[in-house]
Amino acid sequence: MKETVETKSAPETTPTVAQPKLEVDATPEDIDSKNKKKKARTTFTGRQIFELEKQFEVKKYLSSSERTEMAKLLNVTETQVRE
Repeated sequence: MKETVETKSAPETTPTVAQPKLEVDATPEDIDSKNKKKKARTTFTGRQIFELEKQFEVKKYLSSSERTEMAKLLNVTETQVRE
């Protein structure tokens, strides 16, 4: 006598293909900003760090003229002194 074994097969499914997400309201500026690389960080010299730290220990917030003077002294931009 032969014995038959029933096997259950997986239900049939239709394979799905992942669709790329589209940003409907994306502007050219949005696309450009995603493609831009981050600006490299400034590497300060040991002397620049020392002078900046020394100045900021004395006075945390510099006036515009103090910032300009410090930037010239250290050969960096005013923005670099401020940040």
